[in-house]
Amino acid sequence: MKIFLTLLIAAICSTGVVVAQSSENTFHVGIRVRDSDSLVLPALFFRIAKAGDKDFSAMTDMNGRFEIAVSPGDYQLTSSEIPAFKAFLKISELGPIPQTVDFTVDSAGLCVGRGPAILKSIVPKFPPAAQAVRASGLVIVAINIGSDGKVLSAKAISGHPLLRRAAEVASQQFLFESSTENAERTASLSFLFLIDDSEKKEIPRFSCPYRILVVGAPATINTMDTR
Repeated sequence: MKIFLTLLIAAICSTGVVVAQSSENTFHVGIRVRDSDSLVLPALFFRIAKAGDKDFSAMTDMNGRFEIAVSPGDYQLTSSEIPAFKAFLKISELGPIPQTVDFTVDSAGLCVGRGPAILKSIVPKFPPAAQAVRASGLVIVAINIGSDGKVLSAKAISGHPLLRRAAEVASQQFLFESSTENAERTASLSFLFLIDDSEKKEIPRFSCPYRILVVGAPATINTMDTR
């Protein structure tokens, strides 16, 4: 009963403890992330930290899920996009083996305070060169907006070099609500490039105009000898 309650707390709260088990000293834990409206959150980054060991990161797929393989110890999961989220993962030689653990997070902060209302948005094409090397991740573009709502300039300030240009070009085509003031306005757009072909159409997903998903299928490599 105690173990069951521990897993239940982890599944419904943004702070919890999960216990996993494996007989080979490697533990595979599936994590699925939803918000309070039961919408899964794709391309959400998590930092997994273990005391005395090197941190690593993970990103949810189109179904709001990721899997990690870890050794015994105590881990902490956090997300820079949702500062209030903190979860604890305890890997023990003893205990149950959860296939997938659900976490409920507060998604409200992912959209608020970003800038003026977006009237027109563009989803860039996944750059073929980036797709070939499976480059993915977050690209943040800083933009200046004129009083007429048009983008005056767009500059990628972070992200993979092979993804930046596509995000900048798309940002320049956005249109925002106009302003009665002549002063330029500033904002930032988040482009989340994700290599993924696992999307399940029936799953409802969280979306935000300032958080743009760019999904590319894994590149196919021809290994046939044509000689």
